[in-house]
Amino acid sequence: MILAAPCYAKPWHYRLLEDLKTVGDVVAISDDSDMQMTFDVTYPYWLVRYQLRQVMEDSKIGFDTESGNGEQAYLESRWFTNSVDGVANFFSGIDQARVRFEGRVVNIGPNQTRLILASRLQVQASNNNRGWVDKSEREMRNIVREMATTTFLRCRYPTELAIRQSVGEDYIKLKKRQGKKGYELPPRQRVSMSEVADRLKFSWCAQDDCLEMPIEGAQHCARHKPTPKPVVVETQPTSVADELRKLKELADDGVITAEEFEAQKRKLLED
Repeated sequence: MILAAPCYAKPWHYRLLEDLKTVGDVVAISDDSDMQMTFDVTYPYWLVRYQLRQVMEDSKIGFDTESGNGEQAYLESRWFTNSVDGVANFFSGIDQARVRFEGRVVNIGPNQTRLILASRLQVQASNNNRGWVDKSEREMRNIVREMATTTFLRCRYPTELAIRQSVGEDYIKLKKRQGKKGYELPPRQRVSMSEVADRLKFSWCAQDDCLEMPIEGAQHCARHKPTPKPVVVETQPTSVADELRKLKELADDGVITAEEFEAQKRKLLED
């Protein structure tokens, strides 16, 4: 496969995904197409959404965009471009290939979330002017499955980095399996949104049902940033006596004449 090696290559995720299904974290898995898979899991929606974003950010591909609310969200990674050289280039005629991931996270109930995760593969050859062309490749599901499994491992142990690393090593290097030779996955970490947010230092927009990240130093995201209220400067009403004192000071200082003072005084008293 053209791009599997630079990103994810080891089959450990097959065993771990099956074991996550055995312990009830994963309810259902379906192959939708060569490039897309759907997973129903028993993790809360907000946690799956956050951890998928973190997996994209931590990968070589990187995170690009996110949009959504409390019901569903769309996340996309960046494009990862790779040159195709040597034998692969000779047989395929492809000079470059690029891939990105697109995830749709759906809230289907309390602690019930659906992740629809797809990869998008494009190729181009120098001997034509078609530019980037979409390509379907069955093996891309391996990368989709591994990204999903990594997300679910983070959801099972959201703040326990040491346990995640230990479980990853068990499956990658030691080829462990749930129940085989007495091996058991560590107990699932059950924490609230506030606990995870406090430990991982993240927060959501203060707007109801909005799970967008707030802008730095604020409580709301850019879309829900409150409109500043106009500043109203309240002035204390001045009395006739105050106005007369000001006029007297102006007359004493020679700024206005005695006649002007008397005229302004009569006007104030009449009003």
